[in-house]
Amino acid sequence: MVTGSSSPTLRNSFSVYKSGSLDKREDLNTYLVGKKHTSDPSTWETIPLGATDYYNGTGLYNLGQSGIATPSSFLGSTFVLNNINTSVYIPISLTSGSHLSTDIQVTEQNNTQTYTQEQLAQQEKYSYIGQIREDFRKNLRNQTQSPSYSGDKAWDIRTNAGDPGYIGNNRTSYTQGNFEAVDKINALPLYQSTTGNADDNKPINDLVKFRIASVDNDKPTNPIYMHFRAFIDSFSDSYTTQWSGVRYPGRGEEFFRYGGFGRGISLSFTVAAQSKQELIPMYKKLNFLASNTMNDYSDSGYMRPPFIKLTIGGYLYEQFGFLKGISYGWEMAAPFEIGINDLGSFDSSVKELPHVIRVTGFDFQPIYDFLPQKQKNTYNGNGGNVNSYGPERYIALKASDNNYSDTIP
Repeated sequence: MVTGSSSPTLRNSFSVYKSGSLDKREDLNTYLVGKKHTSDPSTWETIPLGATDYYNGTGLYNLGQSGIATPSSFLGSTFVLNNINTSVYIPISLTSGSHLSTDIQVTEQNNTQTYTQEQLAQQEKYSYIGQIREDFRKNLRNQTQSPSYSGDKAWDIRTNAGDPGYIGNNRTSYTQGNFEAVDKINALPLYQSTTGNADDNKPINDLVKFRIASVDNDKPTNPIYMHFRAFIDSFSDSYTTQWSGVRYPGRGEEFFRYGGFGRGISLSFTVAAQSKQELIPMYKKLNFLASNTMNDYSDSGYMRPPFIKLTIGGYLYEQFGFLKGISYGWEMAAPFEIGINDLGSFDSSVKELPHVIRVTGFDFQPIYDFLPQKQKNTYNGNGGNVNSYGPERYIALKASDNNYSDTIP
């Protein structure tokens, strides 16, 4: 142990200051905790480190002793740290060793795909135009293994989501807001298709396709589309069967007669305006969606039922059916549009409305364009793999094409 007088003691009666002062004691090496410093390492006196005698499966000190372990007992040439391949220094020094001369070599040895501190310091600062920095993976591994996510592949650009926190947004006017819609899907108005499908020339791409088409009873091949951001809160696809029990005299067990099947789809989702320009278009689409629970009338005055087509990713694709019910609820924790202009008076371009609406109770009844029955597949001989899939495709697996055309089951 260290002898002699010292300043008021620290933990373990060990002080790094000269007695009666705040000057550092020169007989201690601050890099080698618990060692007296001399020019000859063989004369160093050890002070056990207690709970740190055994670290990461290897003893820095001989287990149960106060003497430092011999170099031959180390896992490598760089103390215990070498067993996790992180040390870049020669043993008992702060000099870089030839075995791992740089921290870049350490990351390469560990297959670490992140920048080192030095590489981070060399990067340009973030720009103020909302662009993504260079993909760091290209500098760390083969470029053929690193697809680019910049430009149009950036998620906020590719999915038309925008960035409400973009530093370049103009926030000087209540009346103008951001001067343009942040979320292009939210701001997209109703439109009638001329092709029978969604218009890919409009900003409709999302991480997951989510749209509802209202069938026009006068022009059934030209549906009216409503696009919402795919903030899906819940989804349920329920299949049921009907079996009626029959009992016969003299038999104890119950017999069953199959009576049919049923299917129902329900979901809930959230619509949220991230800019002023989205608010009114969002509510117009919600109003039109609710109206699809109600009939319309022909020119002759006959009542006609409403039909819709529902698309959710590749699970449901332009699925024909009808809406049995829907509910709207306010998100009370969300902001509320108060409808004032720059002068603090009434802003006629908006109304006092919540920015977020919870859509629940969306109860959808599908109607099929095939005879609903157990799927009729063909197989390669007796016991062979499936060769082709029947048209009974309750889960669509479809976008512009479908995966049922694949021969792999």
